[in-house]
Amino acid sequence: MAPLGILTAIVGAIRVGGPSWLKALIGRARENRATVELELMSSTSHEVCELWNGQGVVRTMGKPEIQEIIYVESLKDTDTFGLYTLEDAWKDNILEKQRM
Repeated sequence: MAPLGILTAIVGAIRVGGPSWLKALIGRARENRATVELELMSSTSHEVCELWNGQGVVRTMGKPEIQEIIYVESLKDTDTFGLYTLEDAWKDNILEKQRM
């Protein structure tokens, strides 16, 4: 009898980077990399992302379409009410690059 934590760590290591015959041995031969990353790892990649669902940050598979919006308080009385997309803010020279 082995401690469950050790078995869990071994199975997790096989799922993340083990050879296909070991994955078949633990019943995970057809599992894709995104599922393993979503369930076991804290990283994000082109297959897994983190999104705000209105209540909290959730991890999900895929690449979402994201709209970045900037609020500029000094321009709140203009036609845009101070709201700009990131692309429009660059075009209108509202944003500027700073050297570090």
